[in-house]
Amino acid sequence: MTPSPLLEGERVSGPMTVFAGTLYFTTYYAGNPALSCTPGRARLWGFDFINPYVGAIGLGGKRLLTCSGSQDWLDPGFSCAMPGTQQAVVPGVAILATPACSTAATGAVAGGVTHTALSNVSASAFALQFNVPQANGAAPQTVSAPLTNPVGPTVIDSWASVVE
Repeated sequence: MTPSPLLEGERVSGPMTVFAGTLYFTTYYAGNPALSCTPGRARLWGFDFINPYVGAIGLGGKRLLTCSGSQDWLDPGFSCAMPGTQQAVVPGVAILATPACSTAATGAVAGGVTHTALSNVSASAFALQFNVPQANGAAPQTVSAPLTNPVGPTVIDSWASVVE
């Protein structure tokens, strides 16, 4: 697949974000100004922030959001199985995180000391989220795509005793 460059006049349409080594952003191409009835199009991109596109380093990082190898970007609000063209401006992307959760249980230990144990621990989850404008002034559709949690080990730098 040959990487797609941005079209002449295509611009980034909102905030970009980097998560787990991937740069996510949306662009908008207003169409041909000579043909005023030609609608524009929005595109969602995901570039590897570290590894370049092999053979075409001038076109940025390796493309990570692809549709069956036929294109190296996605139509916001559509899936590869349901092709479409988003004609409204998508105002950027964001990364949302759910908090890590657990259940705490407190029990007594010898000598009147209490001990708290954690159970049902669940890790945070991350998602790429953006709003897709709808026709006829309807409320925008919020699209959320799950992301793989970043790989990063937990490092314990030191231990400390807390005494009240």
